[in-house]
Amino acid sequence: MKVPVPCLIAMLTMCGVLGPWSHASAESPANVGGPCPSPYPLQEAATVDDYAHLWCFINNNNVLNKSSVSPRKHIFLHLKARDYAFDKLALPAIKGSITIVGAGSLLTSISGSCPPSSKVLLPDDQGFDTEAVYEECGAGGGPVIWIERGGYLELQNVTIRDGEYSYGGGIFNMGTLYANMIAVRHNHSHGTGGGIYNGGYLSVQDSSISSNFAHNGVGGGIYNAKSGSVDISYSTINHNRGWCAGGIESDGSIAMGNSTISNNKAVSDATNCPPPTGAAGGLVIEGNSAWMKNVTITENSVFGSAVGAGGMIGPMNFYNTIIARNVAFVVQGSSARAADCNGVVYSAGGNLIGNTKGCDVRLFNSPPSIQAADIKNQDPRLGPLKDNGGNTCTHALLSGSPAAQHGWPNGSPGGYNVELYDQRWNKRRGQSDIGAYAFTVDDRPRTGLACTSR
Repeated sequence: MKVPVPCLIAMLTMCGVLGPWSHASAESPANVGGPCPSPYPLQEAATVDDYAHLWCFINNNNVLNKSSVSPRKHIFLHLKARDYAFDKLALPAIKGSITIVGAGSLLTSISGSCPPSSKVLLPDDQGFDTEAVYEECGAGGGPVIWIERGGYLELQNVTIRDGEYSYGGGIFNMGTLYANMIAVRHNHSHGTGGGIYNGGYLSVQDSSISSNFAHNGVGGGIYNAKSGSVDISYSTINHNRGWCAGGIESDGSIAMGNSTISNNKAVSDATNCPPPTGAAGGLVIEGNSAWMKNVTITENSVFGSAVGAGGMIGPMNFYNTIIARNVAFVVQGSSARAADCNGVVYSAGGNLIGNTKGCDVRLFNSPPSIQAADIKNQDPRLGPLKDNGGNTCTHALLSGSPAAQHGWPNGSPGGYNVELYDQRWNKRRGQSDIGAYAFTVDDRPRTGLACTSR
């Protein structure tokens, strides 16, 4: 896919000619007062007081984990209920092995150099509103978290926000990242991956990727490169913006379960988002492996002249999934487009597609009887994206929804088992409800989540 990106800087960075943040060498001190204190490398677990201490722990773990050191040294860092705000230097790229745990994503954040105060208005004909749209900050920047090849990070209970870089404004991952109960918000890339750029292995669970912006690239929320593999579960990708792909673009392998893709927007044109793939507001698949199970893809939109769909485009295998109520805005001279999906998708049964125009639904390794189980051209009757309990925002099934109790149960002809729990970790009843949300009698209390781009 052709995308306007800052090619020279990006190519030099990816090829190793430039480091991730050329203004900070690996041995730079974390503050003006001097180098990191010597006790840090000796500790395997610690509470981190401030940004300078966090800088030192990461830097010294990198030193301990040089290729000549064996076995690898792993450190566990506990962050307090506060914002660890960018201070003169971006955090070092993670080369070692680290666990970082905060006090909760609503309480603990690590923020970069590009705060949301620097918003810009874009003309209406570009299809964006003003939320999560930033100008270039010009403060050196860099992603908030950078994981190099061979680096390993477990990240939990924190928010990653206000990052700015060519690729992956919030997180740039070429190593291994396990993200659990995190939020990635208000980050900005000049190229691909407004929130997260993944070229390694990425696991996202119970997390929210929202209000990120890929200014001149694909994947406003997440971009998964050809070398990347992504597993997403119990998570929501919402209110992200980007060229060609608003929520997620995957050129590698991706699997999603019990998750929501909602209210993402893509701008497109035939030059930068050429056929046969084109553009989609929610999800663009260009890789050879994509599985969606109990996923809700709704209220996404695409604007521009390229072929595409509001919801998703590309070869995807899906089961007990909702793709409905997405929008494709048609402009003069635009190519063929569809509301919910465009092109070939492979059904394993139990899906609900609100509008099948442009969507070629085929069987995935299943008897012909499976396809009859898909519900087509019906409104799923979904509530708005909001806090319905659990760790992430969801669209509830309203009374009379055709998605209720119409998914495939265990022992279906295709041999695929239903998920035991919905996105909120509520236990599903007998035969599965379609999508990420399930009717249940044991609803969890609301937790005060912010579910919009504001």
